[in-house]
Amino acid sequence: MSVIAGLWFSFFVTQNNNNKLKMKMKITFTFILTLLISVLNVSAQIRVHLINVGQGCATLIEFPCAAILVDAGGEDNPLLNSSDSLKTYLDDFFDRRNDLNHTLQCVYLTHPHKDHTLGVPVILQPPYLIKNAVTDGLEEGSGKTGQIKLHRVVQDGSYA
Repeated sequence: MSVIAGLWFSFFVTQNNNNKLKMKMKITFTFILTLLISVLNVSAQIRVHLINVGQGCATLIEFPCAAILVDAGGEDNPLLNSSDSLKTYLDDFFDRRNDLNHTLQCVYLTHPHKDHTLGVPVILQPPYLIKNAVTDGLEEGSGKTGQIKLHRVVQDGSYA
């Protein structure tokens, strides 16, 4: 199954010269492959948590042996501080799943817009640990600060 998916991905990416599309496809492919491998190898349930961060995206995917976060965005206004909402949700989740030791196996940032990266500083603070990060590689956009910081911290292992 993964061989077929890999061949399809290689063919598709070599047929298109658009770098942004290539990166989006790589992120999507990695995400789907991670899910497929997990589903095929583990018969336990996978839960998808849609975290309320207001205008933005933050999705926690819970596996029997790990958790991944797709985007950490949101908004900050008088009605909602999405970073606080994200932190509260993750704290509650890891209190229930203490076997994961506050570890996110991977954080995927789909693109560097603020509504997808605003909560990155939250997940870079203790007690959270990020093992891997996948982004589109771009460092421009309204959320570039969060994406750049995630790149550097995961690359260097230099948590605050």
